[in-house]
Amino acid sequence: MFDCDAYQSTKEALAFVALLIREHAGFLFDDWFSRGRAQRNLGQKLALDEFLSANPQLKVSDFGAYNENSHVVTVERMHSDPARA
Repeated sequence: MFDCDAYQSTKEALAFVALLIREHAGFLFDDWFSRGRAQRNLGQKLALDEFLSANPQLKVSDFGAYNENSHVVTVERMHSDPARA
């Protein structure tokens, strides 16, 4: 659950959890659409986009929302070894 409100704090929280992600994870962003930030590619959306660029082994799928400001995604760690996929 990323209830960080802003870009920088979300960026730091994502960096912290990067190595904790095993095969799958769920990310709940509490302030994704707050103040129109996602629509302007700011805030939590920008932090996740940068996180995914820095971690190409992670694949994200949209999973919906739980309120008008939230965004939920699932994260899957892709493996280069086809036997582990």
